[in-house]
Amino acid sequence: MRAYADLEQSFKNPPDSAKPGTFYLWMNGHISKPGITKDLEAFKKVGIQNFIVFDNDWFLPHGGVVYNSDAFHDCLNHTAAEADRLGMEMSMKNCSGWTCSGGPWVTPEQSMKTVVWTETRIKAGDVGVQLKPPKATREFYRDIAVLAFPTPKNDDYRLENWFGKSLNDKKAMELLKMKTVKYDMFAPQTKPTPEDAVISAESVQALSDRMDSSGNLNWEPDTGEWTVLRFGYTSTGIENKPPSEGAKGLEIDKMSRAAADLHWKSLLDRVAKNAKKHKSFTSIAIDSWEARHQNWTDGFDKLFKERCGYDLIPKLLCLSGRVLESTEYTERVLWDLRRTASDLVYANYFLYFYETCHANGPSLTVEPYGPAPFDTSRVAKLADWPMTEFWYTGNPNKKAKGWSWTSQVVGSGVRLSGKKVLGAEAYTRINGDWTAHPFLMKTLGDRMFCQGVNRFVFHTSVHQPFRDDVQPGMTHGKFGFQNHRNNTWFFDSEAWIKYITRCQHILQTGEHVSDVLALEGEERAFWSFPGSEDLDLEWVRGHKIDFGGIGTLGALSVDKAGFLRAGHKGKLLPNRYKMLVLNKASLMSVETARKLGELADQGVPVFAARPFRTPSWHNAQRN
Repeated sequence: MRAYADLEQSFKNPPDSAKPGTFYLWMNGHISKPGITKDLEAFKKVGIQNFIVFDNDWFLPHGGVVYNSDAFHDCLNHTAAEADRLGMEMSMKNCSGWTCSGGPWVTPEQSMKTVVWTETRIKAGDVGVQLKPPKATREFYRDIAVLAFPTPKNDDYRLENWFGKSLNDKKAMELLKMKTVKYDMFAPQTKPTPEDAVISAESVQALSDRMDSSGNLNWEPDTGEWTVLRFGYTSTGIENKPPSEGAKGLEIDKMSRAAADLHWKSLLDRVAKNAKKHKSFTSIAIDSWEARHQNWTDGFDKLFKERCGYDLIPKLLCLSGRVLESTEYTERVLWDLRRTASDLVYANYFLYFYETCHANGPSLTVEPYGPAPFDTSRVAKLADWPMTEFWYTGNPNKKAKGWSWTSQVVGSGVRLSGKKVLGAEAYTRINGDWTAHPFLMKTLGDRMFCQGVNRFVFHTSVHQPFRDDVQPGMTHGKFGFQNHRNNTWFFDSEAWIKYITRCQHILQTGEHVSDVLALEGEERAFWSFPGSEDLDLEWVRGHKIDFGGIGTLGALSVDKAGFLRAGHKGKLLPNRYKMLVLNKASLMSVETARKLGELADQGVPVFAARPFRTPSWHNAQRN
């Protein structure tokens, strides 16, 4: 009865930690201290407790306060001081724009990188051959290797979706006019390659030491026609977007700690030092990934060999779509490429930010998804405050495609790491036309509560830098539902926000219970694509499901009652699962198969498609 009475009392008067937050957008240098004070006081009045400062632009003239200038940091400190006074919490997006981590201090050498190449046909007797360098982006290019092979009779054949499997957005754009590699491009090709298109691994000649600095090749074949590929890497050219004037620049190399460190020292070191002066300044944020893919970094070949146990250089032909030795051989090499890329992005981007934030005071907030080589579940388990998102389309009963995926997977990462709070960028709109209001939005919010979300962060509240008679004030163009003090219903939203707060408190206090644990298999080597991907688990409808990455498998055990249990950092988590399901399990490592067998032997029902082989080239002999 005491526990019930305490719960009843806290429901009536929930703590500040249960209150929702908001994205707080500063638009292209239009920032004023009086406006900040009025904005924050308005937030506090209606029950918004925390906010994330974003610096964005959307086709506006500049307002005068340059990002990362003394004036900008002065406004940031004023915001923190006012949040201190009001008893609020604040965070800051780690760069200008909503994605991802970049700015004018990032040189092409420190930017995201991709493999490029040129092809030259030569035959016996050709002399004075010059190998053209691949096209450089931002005037940056470095050689990797020169390889030659006898030109196959069927030289037009390429592996299915080779540009996707090699994480090559440039080729995806060139060949299919696609902005980025998509989620459905990674299933291994099962049909054999025509024999006249296969290149023997033994026939490949390494000629890097036969090319001079001008590209002149001091080599000719003895007989026949050969193809020579000059491989190198350049910048992807991807920039942060949409930044304010003066804050635009290249995205940092997500596989390089040196690049991440440059970004931190150029911007966030000052932010973190000033944050220590303010109790309210608690977190640095990384928004959802919209920087596309990269498949190379300085020294990638050495890092690859350390992780995979073999030399990638003689097998670089696989990145050009050609089939080396066999379809399976080529697929295995590309799987190892993706796995290495995923590991490096995790270690040198997300883990770097987590460690550096903690070393300097703030926590780390992350929306861990987007078309990129990393594992959503793994990053969600790492972050202090993982977030999902959901969009409001104008129809309260219509589900926005894909966002159930992010709430499912990120929420499962929260639960599989023993955390209690799943944040969500809430009610994002792409038609910010002032027609959204709480009566229409409540139904969608209730649905997201049922999907595990228990901390709304509204999208979006735009800073109002002008006089009070300038109405309706500043907006973020077509984005967001105009959740600021100039909206006619803003100060009447207090009851709605109290309802949200009470729901969030109950959900944050209780224990989420799931019946089934589903894990994403090893088919892709990473798992991060929202927006268009179903969970492939229709047959377990009616049951609550936690959906994690394959990395969770090693932390599973069976308790005395026969239930499947997950652990995290040595702690056994409370949820008791009745079943284990593996999704996309056509490829499976020996270690995974062995662990599944151990769990099945202990009585756990395990459901997975029969795999047809192991994924990696390194363990091909263990198939």
